[in-house]
Amino acid sequence: MEQDIAYYERLYERYRKRVVEEDNVINHRMMWGTLAQTALFGGFGLASMSEISGERATASIAIALVGMSVASLNHRAISAAHREIRHLVSKYDQLIKRAPEDPARLSITGETGHHSAGHVLDQKLPALLVFIWICLAAYAISKLPVILAPAYICV
Repeated sequence: MEQDIAYYERLYERYRKRVVEEDNVINHRMMWGTLAQTALFGGFGLASMSEISGERATASIAIALVGMSVASLNHRAISAAHREIRHLVSKYDQLIKRAPEDPARLSITGETGHHSAGHVLDQKLPALLVFIWICLAAYAISKLPVILAPAYICV
């Protein structure tokens, strides 16, 4: 019996460690993604200041496309880490079913619902940023006809 308990304790520690590692990966991806988005929003703001020219509109569109790509890739990377955590939880739950009943059995993700509730921001923010960049790209594109209109009149 003692040997079984020690085995399941090691199993818990190993799976818990992997979940914590994946959680740290999510945290780092959010941090770097937020830093990149901040720089891109600053660049977009500078490129689309009050008097917008053709070059500035083109730069704004390019920055919006890069921002959209970064947010989309960040969303995919964070989703991959969440899938890995779900896989680890599922695998752990299958292995632990064989364990002798233990009233002190712990979940590898903490309290029920706490893990998923704590990750709402990192799951939703990158998708929201993709939408914001699409809107900003549309705004920058809408400025192009105004800038190019005098060229069409002269022709």
